[in-house]
Amino acid sequence: MDGQPGGTCRPPDDKVFTVPEVAALLRVHKSTVYRDVESGRLEGYRLGKGRGTVRIKESALNEYQRRAITRPEGEVA
Repeated sequence: MDGQPGGTCRPPDDKVFTVPEVAALLRVHKSTVYRDVESGRLEGYRLGKGRGTVRIKESALNEYQRRAITRPEGEVA
């Protein structure tokens, strides 16, 4: 915790994005982001009860992008 009311446990240098923000950055539909979070391809977490609100850490987004553009050795595009 950062000692402030409503503080968080995450490091301050790891920005957190909403699904619409991630969709805009990747230029894909929001449903694509939700689907990739649900399948585990993109690490995200839910806030709140029920379905909640999905959040994606910048580090998780960077890893997702890295995996998307990195091909196994010997694989031809």
